[in-house]
Amino acid sequence: MSSHRTLWLVAVAGTAGTAVVGSLGAMAWGSALLLGVLLAVFGGALGLALGPELTGRVGRPVLAGAALAVATGLSLGLGHLIGGLPALGVVVALGALSPFVTSRAARRLRGRALPGRIVAAASAPPGEALRLQWKESGRQLALAATSSELLLIVRVRQQILDDLLERSGGVLPDYVWSTSPGRGGGPDIASRGS
Repeated sequence: MSSHRTLWLVAVAGTAGTAVVGSLGAMAWGSALLLGVLLAVFGGALGLALGPELTGRVGRPVLAGAALAVATGLSLGLGHLIGGLPALGVVVALGALSPFVTSRAARRLRGRALPGRIVAAASAPPGEALRLQWKESGRQLALAATSSELLLIVRVRQQILDDLLERSGGVLPDYVWSTSPGRGGGPDIASRGS
């Protein structure tokens, strides 16, 4: 588990614990417990009703619905403790910083940066541009997170190889063969093997 996910889960658990304290302070513990159970059952029923992907795996939508409904009840307790607007801010911040949201945002930003960095390497002096593009595309290949990113980088590297072959008269430069993939270069091939 990543440190971001661990920290986020600790923050959610701390917020939920604070919200439980607030809920118990706002109403009698028996009423708070009954409300929690009712919300969990209602959320579980919603999970069953709205979970179109229930192909034998009923547990996940039911638990997600129950957790969402209980969280709604806990937000009332959090609002009782710290006020409605600050409670809304805390809940929005937890949602925005969740691993689900941040991983998708990072993937989207990385996807936009992939071709741009390789194109930036092309602005080097003519003899150096293809070498830098090759090196940067190898680094990007190691960082690619999805199959579409991998395919994009492979296509870019294919174009770089085509340009190298055209400029060098059919022989690839040594740096294509000597750079290891872990250091932002090319294939891990010991010899060219004519």
